[in-house]
Parts: sequence; structure tokens; C-alpha cells
Amino acid sequence: MSGLNLYSSNRMESLVTILAQIIKEPLSSPLDQEIIVIQNRGMERWLSMQLAKELGIWANCRYLFPNSFVQELFSIVIQDLPQHLLSEPQYLAWKIMQTLPDHLHSVQFKPLSNYLSDSNPIKLFQLSKKIADLFDQYTVYRPEMIMQWEQDQQQNHWQAILWRTLFNDDSIHLARLKQSLFKKLTETNIQEELFPQRVSIFGISALPPFHTDLFNALSTVTEVNFFVLNPCAEYWDDILSEKEITKLLNKNLKRRKKRISETQLHLERGNTLLSSWGKYGRDFLARLHQYSPEEYSFPIDNEKETLLATVQSDILNLRERGTPEYPPCEVTENDNSIQIHCCHSPMREVEVLYDNILNFFRSYPGLQPSDIVVMSPDIETYAPYIDAVFGSVQDPALRIPYTLADRNIRVESTIAESFLTLLELPGSRFAVSSVIDLLETREIQSAFSISENDLPVIKKWISETGIRWGIDKHTKERLNLPPFDENTWSYGLNRLLMGYSLPSGDQFSFMDIAGYDHLEGSQSEILGNFLDFIEKLTEFMTYLEQDHTLIEWSEILIRYLNSFFKTDQDHQNDLFTVQNTLIELDSIYKDLNYTEKVPLDILKNWLSSKLQQQSIRPAFITGNLTFCALLPMRSVPFRIVCLLGLDDQTFPRRSPFLSWNLIAANPKPGDRSLELEDRYLFLEALLSARDLLYISYTGQSPYDNVSRRPSVIIEELLDYLDKSFLINTLNNNISSADKESENNSQASDNSITSSLNSSYYPSIRETIITKHRLQAFSPAYFEMGSKLFSFSTDNYLAALNAGKINETAEPFFTSPLPEPDLAFKSLQINELCRFFQNPARYLLQRRLHISLDLHHVNFDDDEPFDISGIDRYKLTGKLIDNLLSGMPVEECYKQFKIMGELPHGTVGKHHFDIISRDVSDFVDSLSSFKVEPQLDNLLIDNDLSDFHLYGSIQNIWKNHQLQYRFARFKAADLLNLWVRHLLVNHFGSASYPKTSLMLTRDECIRFGEVKDSEQLLHKLLDLYWKGLSSPLLFFPESSWEFAETILLQNKPEDAALYNALKKWNGDSFMSIPGESQDPYNSLSFGSIDSPLEKEDFKLTAMEIFEPLISNMELGWDVTK
Repeated sequence: MSGLNLYSSNRMESLVTILAQIIKEPLSSPLDQEIIVIQNRGMERWLSMQLAKELGIWANCRYLFPNSFVQELFSIVIQDLPQHLLSEPQYLAWKIMQTLPDHLHSVQFKPLSNYLSDSNPIKLFQLSKKIADLFDQYTVYRPEMIMQWEQDQQQNHWQAILWRTLFNDDSIHLARLKQSLFKKLTETNIQEELFPQRVSIFGISALPPFHTDLFNALSTVTEVNFFVLNPCAEYWDDILSEKEITKLLNKNLKRRKKRISETQLHLERGNTLLSSWGKYGRDFLARLHQYSPEEYSFPIDNEKETLLATVQSDILNLRERGTPEYPPCEVTENDNSIQIHCCHSPMREVEVLYDNILNFFRSYPGLQPSDIVVMSPDIETYAPYIDAVFGSVQDPALRIPYTLADRNIRVESTIAESFLTLLELPGSRFAVSSVIDLLETREIQSAFSISENDLPVIKKWISETGIRWGIDKHTKERLNLPPFDENTWSYGLNRLLMGYSLPSGDQFSFMDIAGYDHLEGSQSEILGNFLDFIEKLTEFMTYLEQDHTLIEWSEILIRYLNSFFKTDQDHQNDLFTVQNTLIELDSIYKDLNYTEKVPLDILKNWLSSKLQQQSIRPAFITGNLTFCALLPMRSVPFRIVCLLGLDDQTFPRRSPFLSWNLIAANPKPGDRSLELEDRYLFLEALLSARDLLYISYTGQSPYDNVSRRPSVIIEELLDYLDKSFLINTLNNNISSADKESENNSQASDNSITSSLNSSYYPSIRETIITKHRLQAFSPAYFEMGSKLFSFSTDNYLAALNAGKINETAEPFFTSPLPEPDLAFKSLQINELCRFFQNPARYLLQRRLHISLDLHHVNFDDDEPFDISGIDRYKLTGKLIDNLLSGMPVEECYKQFKIMGELPHGTVGKHHFDIISRDVSDFVDSLSSFKVEPQLDNLLIDNDLSDFHLYGSIQNIWKNHQLQYRFARFKAADLLNLWVRHLLVNHFGSASYPKTSLMLTRDECIRFGEVKDSEQLLHKLLDLYWKGLSSPLLFFPESSWEFAETILLQNKPEDAALYNALKKWNGDSFMSIPGESQDPYNSLSFGSIDSPLEKEDFKLTAMEIFEPLISNMELGWDVTK
């Protein structure tokens, strides 16, 4: 039966029950589908489950969005109506971009011509999109204005002129379709069977007049049922907010020149919260009432006596508390049905939420994760923190299953974001970090058969071949830079190929290409796959640097999308979503006949905004705790509703201002307003909470703890609660007679709240607002009787130590490890030397397999402009080796230049000349120590007590063993030579010299023959064995400073310890790290004041360095 029916209730569950009763009446044909118009897929999912519960089984239903349903109605009126209208914004923007430049010479278009004077295609496209969106709003909210533009050719506003150019007499758009549909529905011989028999509009909070007019017209031939969430059981179409009343009074005063009271104008406020937050829904209901529907109201009052239930009841019954008619209501002090949490950051908001949800499960019997929804106006900001907090819980008892909904594909899928990154490469410097970021994408690795284990190898190649930026020298030419080939991808890859095909030990170059000679045969497949990736990348870049038509762009981008990304079955939908978006380019080309070539910048802008709107996994109502965006029409009921991020300036949203928006210039009831929409959305959230409403915001600065304002909506809620509710701090132990006496005294007082004892009735905001600490491990969360709490064991342990920062922390080793396996007594010479370089590191790495070294390769996107630090040290080492091998200095320069290790041009030559002069002097000194002949390496494979030592000792010349280092003297180097010196003295035959030399930039040190070398080796091996069970209190630099001060400077122990501590602590002012900052030492010895204070440190330092110093000659001269 045709007609318009309006069913309203403050409970969505009641509306479902009514809908179920209506659709029990079958349609005339069993093949006809029930049509339900909804606003989002979340409502569809919830409604389907509820109807299945009500009816036992639920099927053969079509859920349509309002625009989709309207499109179907129009297709009834117009045969062969295209699936997409050219007036839709995604099509209209391209048409405007094509048409607008022809009008810029006109006087009416002067504001636009000024903006587009620089002929920037991006600005033109972005402006076209803005105009297209605005025209789309006009067809919905101002169809009569559109029709007037078309009928009156004298309308000379630039928008009217542009509209008439875009749409001729035969064009189809929404305003014309509405006219046609109305005409069709008023025909006397209308074929009613063409239209659906019954349509239900469910859970939609507001629709534009365009849609409601259509539904009203449709009701002449169809049964149209509106199911609307109505927060109030009373008639509230005429109630006004404080802002609206003030505006009307000022307007009246301006017109009549005298002030008239609210009473005289019959202005009604009703409930403050309803009038302030409900305007959006109020105007929608008022518009439906204008159609004179059959109205059925099913209000349900909340019988609970909680704060939340009372607020919902006040809104339902249009009560305003804090007035003589409705005095403030008393609530218990432990009422927590409305909670507001003030935190320092979004991360802290999520951490606090997690603890509170755990507490909800403890406090509410039978509560399930699916009974809780968490919404945020900016879910993308909170999503990483949600995963970090809820996704990292290890204890199964504390793990909460959750689902993140409403995230767009750009942040949800690596494919979409990586593909957009690919499109950013043309015109860029093709920097090494950008390419590596792409190569770390899992789907790109799969497409080119590159594994995670291959990545470190590839990164090492890139770093050591000196690749920095630029495909080749032509990339630099296009940027008006000198066309040097070094440090480009082309040159670096040629070095890899040269090294693979002509291994040369980095000493040979061919056609000015120095081969990279560190490729193993087994790595050839990795190299091939990596080269395939770079080749495909450069090939793609050649296409992207040219303009193409939309259909060509569609084909190119889809082809390379499939080339660069290979995904598993679980993420196949991500790839399909991007592909389908690119296919739209083909549709735009064909439907609009848009044959012009489009630059890449416009395409990137279009694709980025399209993907921003795509969601691949809605994931709303899945049985888990749901995190989702705070969206309109999401009034699904939950036991607990949580709202995150209700900060000032964030919520409610503000509508963007456009000076040429004709809707904003002349507003009407029913126009869309983001602020009013968000206010009504908050009201719906409050009404949807059955047990508890949880709100949090960032209300304290993490830097200085300064308070920040919450959303104005929270302020309004707090003002209302302060005025309307009282809390009994004496746990309600007051007789009813006392309460009655108090109420009588209140009634006789004009100011109700002033008669109440403020110490007896505190402000309710003091009770419901919880101010949290900056850190989750604050001791306040674990104190007895504190309002703050936490379920985190880790934070509890941290809180226990929070007050002990200045006290001694327990070291990592509290007792010695068990004695190591006997295999550790078979010892390579290099391993013995390595032990004394850093005993704590050796123990942690070899015994406990703990590595604290950072193996991350840092890529520099700029070619070298200077040679300093570690780069200078490496280059000098190579230069010394080359010069010692007889290579001329000029040949060395050429070699380093083509390897990309020097700055380009004369700057590089200048730096090399400075270094080579220093190095040449050092090499000359070094050569004087190399007295021929050089002896064979001393091979050692001998037992020493119960140890077995093996290895070889190199650089032994006729008169001495020789070690050198083009750097300042370091104790660690001295120890390395000392161990080898003892081994040569003990195991070397008579043909091997028993002296050793160490040459550094600032010192020449000689060790003479050691008679008791075996005894000294025994001591070192004993210390080694001891250091395999507990950290040895030996630190080369600090220990050397201690021993050297006593033995060489003849100073007392106190002075020696003072000098050692300086080495241990370092110099923060000069940025010189001490040995205490070594991560292995820090872990092994904790935060104790200093292990140097221990007697073992002093004894060990002397035990090792005393014999060394006694056999050492400083400043030794070769001429002796």
C-alpha cells in the first residue's frame, strides 16, 4: 500500500523490531527483493544480523545507498540512462578542466584568470575539482538555482556561464532528472508496477531536501517507510539553541529598534544538549513532518539510575535540569557511566583506553569485545598507536581481539603507497634511499624474486660502489649540474658488472670503470634480479616523463603495476583495488571523449585523492573490539561507546570556506554543515551507549604540562552536568527527611545551586574527569586508593624503580656463568686478540649470543663534498696499501676518482692532494722499517698447557715484526701487537726476530725480546678463561691510562684512577665517548658509579700492562 510512514524511536533496537514486523508482510511476488536504504556498510551488517535474530532467517534483500537508489529511480523514468552521469564530480572535473581555459578571457572570470595566470596545470585541475564538487552540491541542494541558470540566459555570474557551457539542452543532470521523475509520478496513467512495492529508509540521520522530496513523491505509488532515530519523545521542531536565540534576538532588535524578550517571541530552549547538538536531526525531522506522513513514535525511557541513563532520559523527555521545575539530580560518587580522560598525547590516550577496557571486562559481567566500539574523528592518527598498544600484548590473558575499520588503502596497503612513490620518481634525483625504500616493499621483492636475506647484500653493494643519486650523468645535466658519471646508478651498476666479469681486486679499471671485486659466485642470481628491478624501474621512468592520453595512462600504469607488484592471496584485493581505480581512466576517456594528453602531475593528484577515498577492509562489527572513524549514521547501539581525540579545533569539524560558494552565501535549512553534522553525531553516540560513555582528549602538553582545551562539545557536556547533577561525598548516608528538607529549602531559593554546601556537593566535573600522568609507568598508577590504575606488569616494575634513578641498578651479571665448553680452549690467535679488545663484548657475543651492534647501512643521498671521519680513515688505509705496493700517487688518484670515493672535480683533487702528502710522509717512514727480506708467515698450531693455539702471524721482516696504523696511538692496537709479540717469542724459531714495532701517526713503539713469554701467555690465557664466565674488569684505554700513569709517569694510584676515569667517562663537551658508553660495557656493568673503583680492575690492569710497559720502548728510532 502506497504512502509515507515515519517510525521513530530513541532506540535503534526498537526500530529493528518494527521493521521486522513490517517486512513479515510479504511482497506481492516471492521473487521481489526487499529494498532497504542505508548510509553505510556498518549499518547494513548490523541490521542484517538483527533482522536474522528477529525473523529467524533473513535473505533476498537489497541494501542501497541513497544515491544508488535514486539512480535506479531515474533509470525507470529515462530508458538507457548511463551508469555514470557526466555531472558526477569525478567526470565533471575533467570536463571543467577542458572547458574553463576558453572562458578566462571574459570579465566575469577575472578572479579565476588571476589565480591561473601562471598556467600551472595542477592548479587548473585542483580548481576544476573544487568547482565540480560545488556544482554537484548545487544539483542536490539548489536544483531550482540550476534550472534558473538554464532558463535565464541573462544570468551572467561566472558559475552560471560555465554551467550553461557544460550542459546543453540535451545534457542529463540530477536537477533535470528530478523534474522528469516528478512529472512521471504525477501522470494519471502511471505504471505502478515499474516502481518498487516497498522501500524502507533505515537509520539515516539526515538527507538533503533533494532526496526527501523524491521519497515523498515516490510515496504516491510506493510504500515508503522512514525509520529514524529520534532522541526526543516530545515535539521539538521549534526548540532553539542559545546561539540561535541570541541571533534571533539581535536580528529582531536591529529590525524593530527595541529589545523584545524570549517570552514575548515564544522562543523555547528545551533541553540544552538537545538544542545545541540536535539541530541537524531537528531540521531533518521538521522537513519530514512537512510531508504529513503517518507518524508512529516508540520512545523507550532508560530505567537505570546512572548518570548516563539520566542524561539520556532528560533528552528523551525534553527536561532541563537545574531549574525550579527540574532541580539537580543526585548521583552516587562511584557512578562512572560517563568518563572523561585527559591525557598528554594520542599514544597516552590509547594506553589509558587499553587499561580501562580491561577494567570494563572486570566490572561488567558478560561483557564481550563486540559490545565495545571505539570511535575517533581522526582514526588514521590513532591507528599506529592502537596497533602498538593493543597489538603488542604478549600475555594471552590480557590480549584483547580488535579490528581497525575505515582506513583508506594508502595507509592500509603497501601496494598503493609504494605505487604512488614510484610515480614520484620522475623529476626527482632518483636518490638511493628512495629506491631502497621501494625495494623493501614485500610485494616488489616477490615480483623480482628478491628475498629478505638478499637485501643486506644489495645494500652493501650499493654502499660500497658509491651510488648516491641520478640514473646517469644525464640526470645531473637536466638539473643544470656538471655531468659527472660517478655516484650514479648507471656507474655503480657498471662497477658491479665489471667486478663480476673481470675480477681484479679493485686494482684494475676498464674504460674508466673500476670493477667491484667483492661478488661471490653464489650471488650472481641476486645480482641478476637486482639488475632486472633497476632496468624495469628506469624503463618505467621513460614512460612517466612523457604526457599521455587517459587511455594510454590506464594501459601503462596497469601494465607496470602488475610488473612491480606480486602479492599473495590474502592481499590480492589490494592489487585489484588499485587496478580498478586505474581502469576508471579508461571510462573517463571514453565517456567524455577526453583525448587531450595529460601530464604526470595531474595524474598523480587524481590517483592520490582517489585512493585516499578507497577502503579495502571496512571491518565494522566483526565480533572483536571495533576501532572505527566517527562517521555520520553510525548510531549502532553498543554497551560501551568510547570516543578518542575530541580535542579543540579537531572536533567538531569546520566546513571549508569558499568565497564563491553560493550555498554558503545564502544558507537554508537542510544544507550540509560539518559542524552541525558532528554535533548530532556526538548526540547519537551518547544515545547509543547502553552502559557507559568513555571520552578522551589530549588536554595536557607533553612538554610543559600546560592545560589544553577539549572540544567545545565536551565543555558543553560538562557545563550541563555541573548544572544538572550533584554528587554525595558521604556515600549517600543521608536520611530521606534530610533530603526532603534540603529540597524544600532549594525550592524557596531563586538560585538553587547556591543554597547547596559546596563541600558537601563537589563539582561533578571533578569526579568524571581523570587527569593522567605523562608516563604509563608513573608510580601514581600503582598506589593504593589512587583513582589511576594500570594492568601492566612491565610498567609496575618500572614504577618500582622510578624513585631509584640515582641508586645502584643491578648489573646484567649477578653471578658467574657456568664454566664454558672445552671447545673454547681451542683458540685462534685472532680470537685471543679480539677478546682483549673488549672482554665484555666477547663474553656476550660468544657465550650468550647477544649482539648489540647496529648493522643498519646508512645511505647518503648526496655525493661526497668532503672527506672526513670514517671515510677519510678508510681512504687513507687503501692509499697506504696502494703506495706500499708501488702504485704511483697519480694512479691512486685516478683509481679513487672512478670508484666514486672522492668529491667531484677540483674539490676532490684538492682533498686528495692534502691526504696524499700526509700519507706519503707516513709511507716513507714505514718503508724505512721494512728491512728486507720479509719472512714467511709464522704458522702456529701448538698446545700451551691445556689450550690449543692456532693461526698465523704476518708482516715479519728481517729485524722485527711490524704493525702500523695511520691514526693516533691506541692501547687496543698495542695489546694486539703484544699478544703476537709473545707468540713469536715463544713459538718462533731462531730465524724469526724477537722484536716488534708499532708505527702510528704520533708514536713509534718497540718491544724487545721477552724471556718469560710462556709465563706471560699463561696469564693472558687464564684471564681469557676467567672472562668467559663473568665480565673481566679490563677496558683497554682506561686500564692503559691507569697503568701508564703509575709506571711511566710515576704518579700515585689516586692520580692514575682519576686519569682512568676520564677515559672511562669520556668528554661530553668535546663529544668524545668513553668506554662506559660502549653498549656491551653498559649492559654488563649496569649503572654502578664505576667498575674502575673495584680492586680487580686495578690488579688486572697492572697484570696485563706492567710486563708490556717493562718491555716497551717509546719513540724508538730506526737508526738505532
